[in-house]
This record gives sequence, structure tokens and C-alpha cells, in this order.
Amino acid sequence: MLSTTGIIVFILLLAVAGYFCVMGLAKLYNRVRIGRPIDRSDRLMERIMGFFGRQDCQRKIAREPAAALMHLPILYGVILFILGAVHLALEKLIGLVIFGSPYFYLITEIGGILLLFGMLYSAWRRYVQKIPRLDTGTWEEERFIVFLISDLCLIVVAFFLSYGFKLIASPEYFDQWRLSMAPASLLVASLFNGVEPAMAGKLELVFWWVHILAAFTLIGIPRYSPLLHPAAAPLNIIFRYMDSKIEPMEKIDFEDEERETFGVNKLSDFTWKDLLDCYACAECGRCQDNCPAYLTDKPLSPKKLLAHIKEHLEEIVPGEPRIKMVDGHMVFDQQEQKSEDAEDAKKLLGEVIDEHAIWACTTCRACREQCPNMNEHANKIMQLRRAYVLDESDFPAEAQLTFTNMERNSNPWGIGWADRANWAADLDVKILGEAEDAESVEYLFYVGCAGSFDDRIKKVSTALVKVLKEAGVSFGIL
Repeated sequence: MLSTTGIIVFILLLAVAGYFCVMGLAKLYNRVRIGRPIDRSDRLMERIMGFFGRQDCQRKIAREPAAALMHLPILYGVILFILGAVHLALEKLIGLVIFGSPYFYLITEIGGILLLFGMLYSAWRRYVQKIPRLDTGTWEEERFIVFLISDLCLIVVAFFLSYGFKLIASPEYFDQWRLSMAPASLLVASLFNGVEPAMAGKLELVFWWVHILAAFTLIGIPRYSPLLHPAAAPLNIIFRYMDSKIEPMEKIDFEDEERETFGVNKLSDFTWKDLLDCYACAECGRCQDNCPAYLTDKPLSPKKLLAHIKEHLEEIVPGEPRIKMVDGHMVFDQQEQKSEDAEDAKKLLGEVIDEHAIWACTTCRACREQCPNMNEHANKIMQLRRAYVLDESDFPAEAQLTFTNMERNSNPWGIGWADRANWAADLDVKILGEAEDAESVEYLFYVGCAGSFDDRIKKVSTALVKVLKEAGVSFGIL
């Protein structure tokens, strides 16, 4: 057990780590909350239970075997290993042994081995194989990734070393049967079996403190790290759109005379869920590698779109909550700390986000389908497009002719509107509004522009008319 001084030092370190963790999460909250409100709290229990029972995320990761070989050991390794880490701390602090079963030690060490393997393999993929889609694009984020990989590996290695030297210092701690249930610690003990028990006891304490310091560093890192997806991703999955895979666009009330904008012109025009997406993004690049625009060398990367929004958000909203005294109590000052200079310095449309990237999107939602964290990319792009078209009357030159044709002749080709039904001239199709018995028609066949004017699609319209007639369906067209 630790001395009284050691226990005091442990508590102080825990308090410092907890403070930094809370400040980091408060910073995330302050940044995200500048977004517009959106209700994602309905069916809350179903959302929470759906998160714990949801397999879509792991299935998406498993589509790429190499990525699954890296990610799944990390995920399940953390879950298993954290139990042993807490147990080790309690055992050293107060001598409390909650799980005396040798199988618990086996599960803990398996978790540690999985975690260590996953982190080392992730470093191999990122820095040796140099998988292109894993590139973050900024050294600030890359150095945090290096630090996180190193820190997690140190936590596991220090754990094994501490238990290994404990076996040397206290042979009676495990009998021979229990030793077989702690393979990594047993390996350490066998490698250093020449160390004197007294020295082994000191080394056990040293590596225990190394393990604790590395773990507390990981707890406190949210205050300084731009990589917060381990905290944001679970929330993002809980607050996902639940009714279908396609999130509906916000309906615009054009009769609202007080409304000044119709799209996203600044960050606060996004919803808080849109901004949370940016922090939930792990920058794994699955969206990018499955984006038809990106794969055909268009200037769109769904991953970089979220990254640019997040970087701009951090520029204009530092998010660091200030502590002040109110009526003798210490409270967080939740006042938004926007940098007006930074907000004015960059324009969201055109400077933070490339306008050509916005128009390259085909809205196929492959990004949404591939994202393990349920990010909603396409709606952000559509809202940015709305701002271009409705607020600034700015759109690609290629669209100008289309818009003009639609305005003048109600179709993109600019063919005279009076010729819309020419394709059906020889098919004896009733035209609603012209046929005398139009009121007796039971169904409307809505042909649309392509079916009326495009030479290829007119063949589809003609074939469908023949099928409907053969089936005896009462129908007409406009």
C-alpha cells in the first residue's frame, strides 16, 4: 500500500487531471452550443440503448479488414484493460482486492495486449504504410496522435512492468496456478528474475507511478487536444437522426418576413449537431475514399470539409470557460468568447470552405453510409448551397442557363413549354385539363421534364404508358 504522502499526491494528481478533463469538455460544449437548436432528445432511452446495442459502427469498420484489425483490438482492449487499471490503483491505494479470481487477471492482460497491439499497428499504418486517407493535414493534430499512441502504450507497458516486478518482490502474491493467468506479467518476471526482491519492490512502485501519471495525462488531455472524437463520437451516435438513413433538410418558410438568411453563412447558422459532427469525426477518411466527387479528382473531401469547419470554429470561439466568483461561489462563466477579428477575417463561404467543393457534391450520401460515427455531411453542403443561391445569388456559371430555361420554359433544356406533351401525341393519352372526360381519370402519371424532353428518357415514358394501357389503368398526364 502507499504511504499517506503517496495517497495525498495521488489525490492531488487526480484532482488536476479531473479539472483539465472538465475544462476540456466545457470547451467542447461552449463551441458546439453556438449552433442553432435542434431537437434530438426525443426517444432518449431508445437512443441510449441503441448506442450500446448498435452494430452498424463496427460493421462499417469491419468492411476494411486491415482497419478492423487495428480498431477492434483498441476498442475491446480499452474496455477490458481499464478494469484492471482501476483495480491496480485501488489495490495499491487501500489494499482493496475486488476481483481475486485469476481469470480476472487473464482478462485484464488480454485487454492490455490487445490495446498495445492495436496502438502499435495504428502507428505502423499511419507512419510506415502511410495510408493516404489517414492524413490529418496539420502537424498540430499529428503530434497529438503521436503523443496519444505513445501515452497509451506507456500505460499498458508500465502496468505489465509493475505487476511483473510485484511477482518478483512478493512470490507469494500469486501461486503457480494464478501465474499462468497473467502471461504478460509473468513474462516480465521471467525476464528480470535476477533482480533482488527489495529492488523489485522499488521498481514496482516506480512503474506504478509511471502508469498512474500516464493515465492521468490521458484523462486531462481534452483541455489541449483538438482530437476529441472519443468523447464526441458516442454523443454523436446517441443524437443521430433515427427515422431513416437520410436526414431531412430543414423546411424554409418563405413567408417569414423576419427571416434574413436561408442557408448557412456563418458557423452559428449550423445546428449544434452539425458542429458536434466536426468533433466526432475521427478523420479516418472512409467518407473521402468512398466519395465519387473525390475519386474523380473533384475538389471535395467530406473529411476535410468537417476539419475546416472545426478549425474555423476554434479560431472564433476559443471556448475556454472562465472561472469567476458569484455570491461567494466559484462558477464557470459560460459567456461566448468570440473573436470578432477572426470572424471578420475569414468568410465561411469561399475562404474557409472552397465554393467549388460545395458544388462538386452529388448528394449520394456515401459519406454518411461509410461513417462509423454517424456524421451528416450532405446536409451541411446543401445548407451552404442554399446560402450561395438564396442569400447571395451566386452559383456556378453552368447553372445559369439551366435556371434561365426553367424560369422561361419550366424545363432545364429550354424547350418550349407547349411541347411538353408531344412525346405522347400518338399514344392516345388523356391530358388533364384538356380531355373532356379528364375528371374520370383515376391516376396521374407525372412524367416530369426528363420524361417529356430527353430523347432517351422519352422511351421510358412511352414504354410505361404501354404497360399502363395493357394493365387497364385509368390515367392521364399534365
